[in-house]
Amino acid sequence: MSGVANVAPGECRELWRLCVAGDLDAANRLYQSLLPLARLDMHPRLIQFFKGALDRIGRFGGPTRPPRLALSQEEELLLDSAMGTLKSASIA
Repeated sequence: MSGVANVAPGECRELWRLCVAGDLDAANRLYQSLLPLARLDMHPRLIQFFKGALDRIGRFGGPTRPPRLALSQEEELLLDSAMGTLKSASIA
């Protein structure tokens, strides 16, 4: 299960609906807004990224337990960028 569905469940449902309906142009636009966040799912710090993303949407992601380290400033900016891309296309 991708962490994206935990952070953007409405957008993931809408993506599925658009694909099933055959509206692939709209589905592709929505997918492109989800893609930066989805790519974080393949990063070694994916747990930290998705806990941070949950915190940013007002759900409790919370701190990670050792031995996981906090995100660096650069990684925080990467997460903020991914969340900004998602928010700009949000269906909510």
